Amino acid sequence: MSGRRHYSSFAKKPVAGTVFDFHVAATEICDEEPIPSIGWSPVPITEDMAPQMRSFWERRNPLLVSIGKQIEDEAIAKLAAVGVPASKLTPPFSPEVEALVADYVRGVRHGFLLKDETFNRPPATRSDLTDLQPHHRVIVGAWLSRGGSTKAAEALNGGLPTGVRGGLNRNHVDRVMHAFKRLPGRTRIVFQAEILVFSTSFLGLERVRLDASPRPEFKGLRGRELAEAIHESRDLWSVMDRAVSTIPRSQIPNVA
Repeated sequence: MSGRRHYSSFAKKPVAGTVFDFHVAATEICDEEPIPSIGWSPVPITEDMAPQMRSFWERRNPLLVSIGKQIEDEAIAKLAAVGVPASKLTPPFSPEVEALVADYVRGVRHGFLLKDETFNRPPATRSDLTDLQPHHRVIVGAWLSRGGSTKAAEALNGGLPTGVRGGLNRNHVDRVMHAFKRLPGRTRIVFQAEILVFSTSFLGLERVRLDASPRPEFKGLRGRELAEAIHESRDLWSVMDRAVSTIPRSQIPNVA
């Protein structure tokens, strides 16, 4: 087996139940979160929604409602510009004005969706924001957050049973970092953005893992099983958003 295959196989296949296993699984789950187009309409919340989808739309709908209101205001301004009396442009609207405004909103939203379809192949998800595989992003985030290859490997090997092979060492981490730093066609701004995203993602998921592990409902669960259980019962997308928002700036690597 070549050195390249040896290191790649270990990095791509976390040992079940380890911290690395949890982070890779949780990153894969977070990658599935849709990125709402500004052309989407708010989605009604129903009781039969899965917890993660209900939470998702509860967080995203307010922005979509706000965008819709801005488009309505634009429609009213255009009607005023073509001579519709102000008295008819004050709520409650007549059925005719309401229909015109609704048609305008639908047209603008449809235009946004067509643009997205042309350039982004909707529905887009977080995974569309990067070409790096989840296990690579986790290792990069651990290296940035723990301050080096040895400490990153030690952190990700948490939960590795004594005597079990398959854990990471500094060479695995070094190879991933070497490739990450030399990705072609990337501007400095993109590189800095990746550093922020990968480091905050690792720190956020560590907070999620450490908070969930001692809870009775997750007793005995580790690695991928723990990540999937959190998503099933509490919506990992929402939990992750809250965790990232509480990370002190002092813990985030300086990318200046």
